[in-house]
Amino acid sequence: MQFISISKANLYFLLIATILISSCTVVKNYPSKPFVYNNKIVINNNIDAKEKKRLIAELGNYWDDSLQIRKQSKIGFFHTKVIDKPAVFDSTNLVRTARFMENYLRTQGYYYANIHYDTSITIVRTQKRITPVVTIDLGKNITIKSVKDSLIDSNLQRLAMQNSEFSLLKAGEPYTKQKISNELDRLTALFNRNGYYNFRRDDIYALVDTTDSKFLDLTTDPFELIKLLDEYNKSKKENPRWDVTIRQRKDTTGISSKQYFIGHIYYYPQALNFDLIDTTINKFWLHSHTTGNYTIKFNNEIIKLSPLIQYTFFKRGDVYSNTNLFNTITAIGKLGAWKQVDAKFVVRDNDTLDLHIAMVPDKKYGIENTAELSKNTGDLTAGNLIGISANFTYRNRNVWKQAIQSFTSLRAGLELSPNESSSTLQTFFATVGQTYSFPKMIAGKPMKSVMKILPYNFMTKDEFKQSDKRTLLSVNAAYNDRLDLFRLRSVTGNYGYEFKKDNKTWLYSPINVELYSLDRLAGLDSLIKQNPFLQLSFNTGNVIGVGLNFSFYQTYINKRHSNRLHYFRYGIEESGLLAGMFTTLENKVYRYGKLEVEYKEKTSKLNSEFAYKLFGGLGVNYSNSSEIGTTLPFFKQFFVGGPNSMRAWGLRQLGQGSSILSDTSSSSFKDRFGDIRIEGNFEYRFNIFNASFVKIGSAIYADVGNVWNLKKNDGNPNSEFNLSRFYKDVAIGVGTGLRLDFSIFLIRVDVAYKLKDPARQYNDGWINLKDASLIEYRTNGTEVRNFAVQLGIGLPF
Repeated sequence: MQFISISKANLYFLLIATILISSCTVVKNYPSKPFVYNNKIVINNNIDAKEKKRLIAELGNYWDDSLQIRKQSKIGFFHTKVIDKPAVFDSTNLVRTARFMENYLRTQGYYYANIHYDTSITIVRTQKRITPVVTIDLGKNITIKSVKDSLIDSNLQRLAMQNSEFSLLKAGEPYTKQKISNELDRLTALFNRNGYYNFRRDDIYALVDTTDSKFLDLTTDPFELIKLLDEYNKSKKENPRWDVTIRQRKDTTGISSKQYFIGHIYYYPQALNFDLIDTTINKFWLHSHTTGNYTIKFNNEIIKLSPLIQYTFFKRGDVYSNTNLFNTITAIGKLGAWKQVDAKFVVRDNDTLDLHIAMVPDKKYGIENTAELSKNTGDLTAGNLIGISANFTYRNRNVWKQAIQSFTSLRAGLELSPNESSSTLQTFFATVGQTYSFPKMIAGKPMKSVMKILPYNFMTKDEFKQSDKRTLLSVNAAYNDRLDLFRLRSVTGNYGYEFKKDNKTWLYSPINVELYSLDRLAGLDSLIKQNPFLQLSFNTGNVIGVGLNFSFYQTYINKRHSNRLHYFRYGIEESGLLAGMFTTLENKVYRYGKLEVEYKEKTSKLNSEFAYKLFGGLGVNYSNSSEIGTTLPFFKQFFVGGPNSMRAWGLRQLGQGSSILSDTSSSSFKDRFGDIRIEGNFEYRFNIFNASFVKIGSAIYADVGNVWNLKKNDGNPNSEFNLSRFYKDVAIGVGTGLRLDFSIFLIRVDVAYKLKDPARQYNDGWINLKDASLIEYRTNGTEVRNFAVQLGIGLPF
């Protein structure tokens, strides 16, 4: 009892110290004269809150250097800010700042802004702290009255008019110099995409007319003239509107208005690292091979011509397009056999462009070795599960001279349980796999028919056409020995396609075959006798999926908040929909559908970040077979707990629902799996100290979730998902941790506490803070730890 009391006090201290993170500012090495301590910008106008926030943030970049405040984080859990050697205040720098800010506001269309500045001084002991304050009255923003294109060349004018709906300048919208600049860039890119190779941005400009035409009428009446001038000045301030005309500069040579077409295309697959592309082109002694309009030049043949042609977005006679040039360089670079790709056009016959593509080869072979370590434990001195694994991957970047990539992988690991009296070794597993990635779609006539339907249901036709396409073929074999319980052997084969477009990835596997063999050992047979419902999960069957295995990934940066990163994934998996209809495969093929959805978001700041992850998973077994079960096979079911999931629980030690069967069981096998998983993880991360070789950080986090069975089982009450009992079933863990970031890897130690445990039989599972303890007992006397210490490599999500 004494140990528990001390540990509980330590736990309270840790939680209070973590939550009560304060902030203060310390000034060091300050001068005797008034110095700059802070600065402030105030916008008086009643404008959109987001626009005001944006303007203040942007204006903050225009403080004079001597008025900038550079604060540094101090060592420790407390976020102490340090100002070292602050600058002496000089009022002339404030005048300069006001001028900088006024010029910036003009670029945003605020030509009539009034800027006032002042200072406030605070005496703190011997410190004379100055805070410059800039107050801004924005005035009326300039709006665009009209927009038109007036280009000298008729072909350019026609092209601009045909694409006028995409103009970034719209009548009635606010005028900014950035919008003008963006519109000039858009038109330049438009012309470059349509054959105008020599057209440059300087060949066009924007003419802005600030005069309202109604004030241009001449009058001889002096009183009428005074009235017009008064109305003109009033209009400029109250409703300023400008006309914008895009014009073309005179081209005396005619080069910028000339349209160019693609001629011959040359490839140089063995360019040297530091050679200029002109040097590569002029190596006339190289061997060459020509097919149609394409020629490859080489010292010795390392690549066939066909994969290069496939990823070239030009052919003879095409109109020049800088977009197709970019797509070509990007696509060839993504083949993986080259680490650098460059290209140059050479003008021939007045309006013809020959394309020369130089490629610097990457290392053909590569070997990668990694090791993983994880631990989850009930206290700091004794553990209940340690995971150790090693990974080996051998890569060939250019198989059969076709830019086909080959990956041979081997993984082996152990799970150890030092506290188990029977044996320290709990699990041994090993996998070996071979994957080939072909840089094209390989599909027969039946598959092409399927592809007309899928993945068009998941991506647009334009995305499908423009995506980087690969065919994936993989074979894997695995062996898993859970000591005294079972041995699981598997051989899996997968044939599918990968499509990548920008930050989106689609994976479609029309054929997926997984063959399993399960040996039930004496320990598992004994456990099934005690818990007959486990018979439904631990059985031998196979997985055969045809046509409906699909997943999608996307990572993107928030358009409005550049410090916010988003990740979204969903996956669909099925087995037995078609294969299970054959009587010869009855009771041999699992029949199920499985859906997973995951969303992650991270908001980063200078010394901290907030991240969260939401996950939902559902698996439905639609088979009525008594031999292979009516639930998902255990190796396809969901589980939680461990270093990367519900961290207050050990790996696979939470669930199902509010069932207490595993907690009160006398068996050492307490793994829990479910057909449904719902989980949310929320984490605030912050830096503590930065050293030359390591960054020390910490985090405060909360994990919420559980796993459930889909169907009711009388042998395991309260294990099935029931919406009316969701509040009771959901588990909540809170904690903190330490992170050691060595750049190439990160070591993480997390301490978590079970704030709400569904298996706790009082207070709806919530911990009673008055009687909180590190250890508690179930009704049958089973000891249960309320905390866990997790050791992991890398961030949890």
